[in-house]
Amino acid sequence: MDSPSHVINEKTGADPTESDRIKPKIAGKPMPKHLPLLVAIAGLVLTALYLWDLIESLEVLVSAGVMGARESGGSLDPTMMGKLVGEAIITVVSRSIWIPIPTALLYIAWVPLRYRPRWFRMVMVAVSIFFLQQIPVGTICGLVLIIAMRRHRAIAVSPLPVVLALLVCTNAFAGAADLSVSAYPSIQAALDANPGRMIFVPAGDYPTTEKIRIHGDHAGLFGPGRIIASNPEQPILEVEHASFAQVRDLTLTRAEGKMDGRKEGLIASDCHDLVIDDVRVLENHSPAGAITVRESKNTRISHCLVRNYTCISIDDRTASKDLYGYAFRCIDGTGISVSYSTGSLIEGNRVEERNLRPTQAIKEKFGLGKFTKKVAEKPPLMNQKTWDAEYVDNWHQGSGIVVNAPSVADQTRLIGNHVQNAAQGIDLHCDHIIVSQNIVDNAFIGMKAMHGSRNVLITGNQFLRNDLWAIGLMPGAASTPENSDGGSIIANNIISEFGKGDAHWIWGDGHSPFKFDHGQKVENPPLMDVVIQGNVVDCIGAPLYKYVVIIEDGSNGPRGMHFSNNVFHAGTAGVANVELQP
Repeated sequence: MDSPSHVINEKTGADPTESDRIKPKIAGKPMPKHLPLLVAIAGLVLTALYLWDLIESLEVLVSAGVMGARESGGSLDPTMMGKLVGEAIITVVSRSIWIPIPTALLYIAWVPLRYRPRWFRMVMVAVSIFFLQQIPVGTICGLVLIIAMRRHRAIAVSPLPVVLALLVCTNAFAGAADLSVSAYPSIQAALDANPGRMIFVPAGDYPTTEKIRIHGDHAGLFGPGRIIASNPEQPILEVEHASFAQVRDLTLTRAEGKMDGRKEGLIASDCHDLVIDDVRVLENHSPAGAITVRESKNTRISHCLVRNYTCISIDDRTASKDLYGYAFRCIDGTGISVSYSTGSLIEGNRVEERNLRPTQAIKEKFGLGKFTKKVAEKPPLMNQKTWDAEYVDNWHQGSGIVVNAPSVADQTRLIGNHVQNAAQGIDLHCDHIIVSQNIVDNAFIGMKAMHGSRNVLITGNQFLRNDLWAIGLMPGAASTPENSDGGSIIANNIISEFGKGDAHWIWGDGHSPFKFDHGQKVENPPLMDVVIQGNVVDCIGAPLYKYVVIIEDGSNGPRGMHFSNNVFHAGTAGVANVELQP
């Protein structure tokens, strides 16, 4: 009887030798001698990359410790020290665990024994590439392996090249998404370790005790994560001195019990071509803007949600010795604020307040409108009755959207936004601005432009449930002959349900959908050359306004107001307080 070593191969008729039976084969061919060496080198490279990533992470932790020590006067408190040590241990352990796994899986996948099933090899390859994708340089390792295997015809008849190519291409084109904050102790650590890179913030909650800082060109954060700030003395997120930075898709909010403060939710300053898109700023109760941009160029704020942004505050006007000279308790807060900036696009955002509404109950609860202090002598332009009563009606302060800085803020587009339950819906102190296709619902002032706002185009907007006025143009205290108001167009807007908002009980029926006012000071130049055409003031039932249009008189009253093709439902006293000129 023949021994097993002399069994004739029925398929080939050959008499296999012992070395043939034990020598590993791939795709039916002997495995090249140096293939395991290539796999081992790839594994070592991958291991080195993971170690380098580990060292960088530890350096970030050390930097955080040094910064914390500086801020605390040279030493860290035990709690912070324990936190840093714990994060270091977790980082070392978590990174070290993964180092041998890709190498082992690659070896199993690429050096299969003769009888190892093909499906098993495919699964191992897929898992290996998954680990390779965790760092961008892993793509290079994958390409080297594909070239090596194809060169030695090890995968000539296998679908593995297709699988590998798809995975590598996916990694190459989605490299940005691979850079995730989940690989770092904190969001700030991820930003500091990757300057100039976009960092992905996966879904989940990310508590912070300090503001997150984005600095430098092309940096940013994106993803569905929710950042929860517990320090009301700092903004949630700050972008500074950056060009082409981006903040996308995030939710920024504050922890329960820490929602009231004085700081912004997201603040950007000295930026160029900044993008803030689809960001939600929730429960940032502050007089400062929930989203604030300062001294920047070509910023885009689009498709964002700002909800519940106001607070109980003190409006201190004692520094104004000629107009005010007092401070008073108020509701204050702004949804989106852009100041000292040019080329801004504010598009498709929703700004709404649900908590603090101008009701009588809220007024009584917080003593709103009452003076908290005043200067010794009444300012010359201050109303005597208000001065003696030590009370003002305009205790609902702030705006849904503000574009500010006379003679500096320029070339702004404010398009397709929805502002609900604001004090002032849109507040403008700027030049060359387009206000179009916006909806302002339930604000005591729909919009106003003053303090030297010139060449304002207000067209195609909806203003409903406004109580003091819907559209107002007027010179402010900052208006000068070199920075005057006018040269504007108000066209094709619809004003409806005027006087049916929350604040009607404060202002009554003596006001108007359109208000064109004189200057706050005698020296302010008059508002001049405004075209008002194609607008509709719609009223169902008895009007809750005296006139549709009020044009104030006086030495610096408006001049050159041109009305045509408007549909105005008369108020209780008529259409206007003066004859409207075409």
